[in-house]
Amino acid sequence: MIGQNNQSLQISIILSVFQFFQLLYFPFQIQIRYAWYNQKLSLKIQEFLQYFTILRMLINQSTSLYLMVMYFMISIILLITLLMIILTIQKRLNNQKVIILFLAKSIQFIMSIGFAEILRILLGYLLCKTDQNGNLRMLYLVDQECWVGDYYYHAIFVIISLVLFILVVLVCSQIFTELRNNKKNTFSQREANSYSQKFVYVIFSMTSYSLIQLPKYSICVIVIQNITSFIFFYRIYYKNPFYNQTVQKIWVSISGIVFHTNLMQLMTFLFDHVILQNTMLGWLITCPMIIIILQGRPNHQIDLIKINLARYQSTETIVKDCEYLVDLADSYEKDQSKEIQVLGFLEMHESTCLQSNCAIKINKNLSIKFKENPKYTDIRLILKELINQLYQNGLNKFPQSIDLKIHYSYFLYDHLSEGQKALSELEKAEQLNPDFGQQFQIYQMKKTLEDSFQKSSLGVNTIQYTISNDRNIQFQQNQLKQKIQECSYLMLQFWSQLLEEIPNLTTLQIIGRKVLGSIHQIRKQISIMQKANTFNQFSKKLLCKFSDYVFYIIDTVKFASMNINQQNDEVNFQTKFLDQNQQLGSQDLGLYSQPVIVLELFSNNNQISIVKNINQATCSLLGFSKTDIIGHQIAQLLQTNYSKLHQYVVQSYFASDSQDQLSILPQRQQFFQTKSQYVILTQTSGSIIQTEKGVFQFLRLTKDINYRNFAYIIFNEDGKIENISSSCISILKLDIRKLQLKQLNIQQLFPNLLSNKEIYLSKMSKIIYDFQKSKDKSMTFEDYEKDELNSNGFMGQLFEISEKNTQIKKGDKQQTFGYYLTVEQIETKQAIPSPILKRYQTTKEFTYSLEQRAFIYGIATSLYDSVKGDNENQEESKQKIFIQSRQSSRKQNSLTQNRFQKVYGFDIKTLRLFQGEIKEVTDTNEEEEDQDYIRENTEHPNQEIIINKQQSTKINTQNELIQYLQQISYPAFLRRLVLLNNILILVSFTLSCIMYSTLYITFSKFQNAIELAAASNQRFSSLLKIQSNLQDLRGCNLNIEELEFQIIGENFINVNFLEIQNELSLLLESNNLLTSSDLTINKKYQTYIDQFEEPYIQMFSVDNSHQNFTYSQAVQQLIARALTLNNSHLSKFIDNNEDFHYYLHNSFNSIAKYQYVSQNYYFSNIYSLLDDLDTFENIFFILSSSCLCLIFIFCQLFVRSHQSHLRNIISAFLEIKEQYLKQIVNKIQNFIQLLQTNDEDDVDQFELEQNENQEEHELGELTKNSKKRKSQFSSERENRIKIHIIIVTLLFYSYFCYLYFSSKTIISYTNLLIPLVNITSYIPTQYRLIDNSIKEMLYDANAIIMNELNSVHKMNQMIDQIQTLDAELHILNQQNEHILSTEYIKLFNEIYILNPCAIIIENDLSVTNTSCLTFNNNILDDGLAVAISSFFENACKMIQEYYYYDPNTIYSNLTFNLSSNHKKNYTYNILNTKESNYNRKMQKVFIRICHLSLIKELLNQLNNYFSFLAFQLTLLFMIFCIITVFIYFLIWIPILTNFYFEAQKNLETLTIIPVEYLSKCVQIQEYIQLLKELNQ
Repeated sequence: MIGQNNQSLQISIILSVFQFFQLLYFPFQIQIRYAWYNQKLSLKIQEFLQYFTILRMLINQSTSLYLMVMYFMISIILLITLLMIILTIQKRLNNQKVIILFLAKSIQFIMSIGFAEILRILLGYLLCKTDQNGNLRMLYLVDQECWVGDYYYHAIFVIISLVLFILVVLVCSQIFTELRNNKKNTFSQREANSYSQKFVYVIFSMTSYSLIQLPKYSICVIVIQNITSFIFFYRIYYKNPFYNQTVQKIWVSISGIVFHTNLMQLMTFLFDHVILQNTMLGWLITCPMIIIILQGRPNHQIDLIKINLARYQSTETIVKDCEYLVDLADSYEKDQSKEIQVLGFLEMHESTCLQSNCAIKINKNLSIKFKENPKYTDIRLILKELINQLYQNGLNKFPQSIDLKIHYSYFLYDHLSEGQKALSELEKAEQLNPDFGQQFQIYQMKKTLEDSFQKSSLGVNTIQYTISNDRNIQFQQNQLKQKIQECSYLMLQFWSQLLEEIPNLTTLQIIGRKVLGSIHQIRKQISIMQKANTFNQFSKKLLCKFSDYVFYIIDTVKFASMNINQQNDEVNFQTKFLDQNQQLGSQDLGLYSQPVIVLELFSNNNQISIVKNINQATCSLLGFSKTDIIGHQIAQLLQTNYSKLHQYVVQSYFASDSQDQLSILPQRQQFFQTKSQYVILTQTSGSIIQTEKGVFQFLRLTKDINYRNFAYIIFNEDGKIENISSSCISILKLDIRKLQLKQLNIQQLFPNLLSNKEIYLSKMSKIIYDFQKSKDKSMTFEDYEKDELNSNGFMGQLFEISEKNTQIKKGDKQQTFGYYLTVEQIETKQAIPSPILKRYQTTKEFTYSLEQRAFIYGIATSLYDSVKGDNENQEESKQKIFIQSRQSSRKQNSLTQNRFQKVYGFDIKTLRLFQGEIKEVTDTNEEEEDQDYIRENTEHPNQEIIINKQQSTKINTQNELIQYLQQISYPAFLRRLVLLNNILILVSFTLSCIMYSTLYITFSKFQNAIELAAASNQRFSSLLKIQSNLQDLRGCNLNIEELEFQIIGENFINVNFLEIQNELSLLLESNNLLTSSDLTINKKYQTYIDQFEEPYIQMFSVDNSHQNFTYSQAVQQLIARALTLNNSHLSKFIDNNEDFHYYLHNSFNSIAKYQYVSQNYYFSNIYSLLDDLDTFENIFFILSSSCLCLIFIFCQLFVRSHQSHLRNIISAFLEIKEQYLKQIVNKIQNFIQLLQTNDEDDVDQFELEQNENQEEHELGELTKNSKKRKSQFSSERENRIKIHIIIVTLLFYSYFCYLYFSSKTIISYTNLLIPLVNITSYIPTQYRLIDNSIKEMLYDANAIIMNELNSVHKMNQMIDQIQTLDAELHILNQQNEHILSTEYIKLFNEIYILNPCAIIIENDLSVTNTSCLTFNNNILDDGLAVAISSFFENACKMIQEYYYYDPNTIYSNLTFNLSSNHKKNYTYNILNTKESNYNRKMQKVFIRICHLSLIKELLNQLNNYFSFLAFQLTLLFMIFCIITVFIYFLIWIPILTNFYFEAQKNLETLTIIPVEYLSKCVQIQEYIQLLKELNQ
């Protein structure tokens, strides 16, 4: 797609200019044009810019035209999206040039001039404004009303298309970048984020017009445009995203002018006609200047000196430096200044480079050595080598940089033509978790590399293409062979697991999935080879053999459709041509994962090959370091005989007449010597290359992989053992130290081996040797612990070390350098004497067994022959071996062996450690074989009947098996468990949402309830405060407030009126808050509700008549009278005034007596909320815990049932008989040997042997009825999932517990603080009430307080109660100190212990600092607690003075003569004492202000507490929701999906069963049928 999107410079300029006017239109758009103030000029500019927008044709046109254009744009969006998805899924459509061209041009359109217009049309349909009638109508279409009728459907479709459009454009802007300069596309960009800011600017600008209310918030729109345009300009200016410098300069100017325009609009909007004038004209004048300034900036230059001195500072710097050097390398010949830069750079780099492998220094030395070769003096090549070195050094410093690896891969492909190495770098980058854009770049580059690899047409240089094509064929064939070999080993491991005594089904399942993956890789490789036309006859033959021996895969290959190129069949399999740099460059060998060695060869016979280079894999394989090997002779690595063979091959090469530049060596097996002196067997392949630097050999080493443990012994022609492998320690009890101490001969270990070597080598058969414990103490081998080999059998094979390291055919004459023997340990059984068997007297020698096709060292005659020869002389021998001859004698031999066991050792028990316990192992072979022999003729007919019955449903082909397995669905029980779990998860999540909403609402209710409770006490306090003012005004009216008049004067009256007015405001505020609340209280508190709602409060008038009211109505009555009095004259403040008497009398009696009604009602609301919360929390916790418990149980049950289902599927393999398993394993072993030997004669021999034994195996299997095999199955993955389920359950349970216990904490916290809130807000009323009551008692001895006579006893009782409340206040503060805030504790201490004057002055401006500090002899200096104590003392003193009044006494010391009545004059003088004045001021000012501050701080603490709880709850709930969604959609759903596919994979594993055995084994077909029925 990118390749099709080429764009010339002229087109780029035209599109850029068009986009410039589109971007410039935003500051002049209709919605924001008024911000310029110069309406005339801005209108003309807007009309001009509208020509570049599509709206000019659509504004105020018909709705149908608008919809037609809009849906045309939407269709383009949907079509582009659909084509992108289809091309992603169906990659074969990438060859459709018409589709690609259309998609490329469409994306080019929407990402350039089409983006703003499509977005404007879509958003324009959603943009509405209110008309004169209050109806919403479209901004661009006046006749279309918004959000009515069909508008809803169009709007919904527009919103979906809008989101999809923005997503497509942003994604395309991120992925459609080019990391190399595509000169055909002048609009190509090196990075996407800069140009993407244009889309961000357009999106935010249009969205702000649509969502923000204009012109009220015009500044917000202008600021948004300024911010986004600045970011756009900044990115374009500093990041230089465009490769083409002309396009880069144009877009710098465009972004600069757009930002300048938005900035000038902001300045105009803020300062025009205030500081500036005609700013729009200033904008027009400065625009050309901005363009000149931006165009005049110097081009982006790279400091070449900095590259040499400060290298590798960042990946971005490395990329820029290398790109600049590449540009210099390509253009320096045409520009003299650039040539000078290049030469100076190279000279400086040579002097500053400290690396030993510096490209400049190496080329300089080579140019001296090879003066005639111009490549070492070519500046362009040297500079590119240097750039390559800069990239590699950068990768060494920043190995995790994905961008650097991608840029390096582009450099390798474009400038060094090293596609394979570039592909390797991309694969490394893929492993570093690249982001979406980087993934697309990697995919794009890989696609380019694949296209270049799979190019089918010959280029200009036909020879070069042929070599490249040959390499590709060889590489693909090697890949196929390697994958087939890996699959074969996995198959062998799989079927061998079934031959275990107790097969591990878990291991079987894991290996089975690996086998399926390996088969998938083979099929994928076949598909790649088909597309690349590299599938030849060799590959076809290899697949045929693989299908015959291992897995029937040939049906998946459509050989008829393969276009096999005959020319490729003639091409030699030798295609790995490695150039000189790849061989000699030490940094390049690290790309090879296999061990690699580079040797320098010499024609001189006396000069041995030298190791020039190795990779780390070779060091790991052999145990040497690079310094130990490089520069040394190859004899240090190769075993001595193979070193001679290597030298022979080298001399043969130099002696040959035809010495090609590239000579491919055949694959051979060679022994290399490790640092520990042991040898290892490797498969080597390589080539000899002639270069100007010399002749080199490139070797790849592949370590021999075998599932069996072999020991290797290398000896010379005299039998002298020269080297051994490390496996000889465990097999032969022989190590290298023993070999170094005393020289051994192969005859000491294996007698007669050398004398019969010609026979062994000619037949290439196995040699079986049985060691028995020697009684001859004089044997030389006893020093090497031959006795420890007691009862151990060995099977070996002899090989010759010659020029061809393959199996040697008889008659071939080759130079021999030695021999090696492979030894494998086998188990043998020692024969026990029995009267039934006779034995030959034999000597110890090798005998070739036709039955076993092996040489047997021990007895000369097989057991089968010894049984038949009864008339021959027999004698006991010391060494015997029992070898089964043929399948036909199996039962006879087993019965004979059973008789041996019954005679000797039949009661010996075999104990084994199994799963941590010692258990007896019972041999069931005896019982089974005896029963088989008895039932041989009885069960065979029954078996035939069963086979005939199953003939109709028999599975005969692999395709039938696959189709049948696909019909087996996931078990219904597991599906029901999944459904039940999903329902419970939904219920649990719903409960959490309900609990969250309930708690959140409860927190709000708590705040409101506590505020209402405090407001109830505050309302009563305000009523008493007005009561105090009324008493003072009455005193002023009756002239009995002489002391206050002396202190304040006439202003005392005004002060009281002002205080009434202020207090009325507070009273009305509190009352409105209380009366407007709608409370729902539990029936548990019905008594309080009834008291509050029933009208049993009596309000008395002057004439002693009364009316009943509820408490709230009674308060309303008092408020009405207070309002009347506040507007009355002073003369109205007298007892016979109705309003005055009504307020004063009822506030002292009805309201004061029944104040507890309101208090109980509003505080019972708090306790009701606490009770509801407690009840709800208990119910919720039980329900949520139950749901969570059920989820946990069902999840565990689901995992366990799924595990059982997997076991049931994989257990089908247990139905395969052991004979079939052995046959399958033998065939796979033969195929692996075939891969290793590549000998077609042996393949035919294996096939013949298999066919000979096939009928016998089938007959034996048909007549055998074995018991159900034991197996074990455990899945660590499922166990981990169970643990994860437990963790997730605990996580959710902890969240529910948090909710539960946090609710309990809230209840406890609230229960502790409610009494403190109550007493803090209530106690000021009691101070005021006692003071008012004393004053009323002194004014009128017959006054009634709370419907009782105002007596001295009553006053003392009230003082005692308030003293108790004061003490309780201090106790509650002390007890709750741990939960009270620091601010409240500090405030309380400052008020009660320290000096409260600062707080009093801050809250009451009428109090001065002097008056506060000097009040009552500076009593407030010691805190309010001391002042309150003084308050009580003054109150008691006044009561005491009143109590000691004597009507007969003449009080001549009275200060004021206020009444002719003797007693009243006495009591009025008490009212005018300083004690009375102090108490009055205390309760009206100091106590009131201090407690208002305390209750305000306390309420603020509670509000903050509940707000924090609400915030914490919301935050935790959001986290809970995120975790729940994450766990459900990203863990639970994937687990279900994985479980389902896991079950399908297990079913697919059954396809591994060979079809021929599937059709023969009735039991496994019955098992599969039963499996299908159980899952219905």
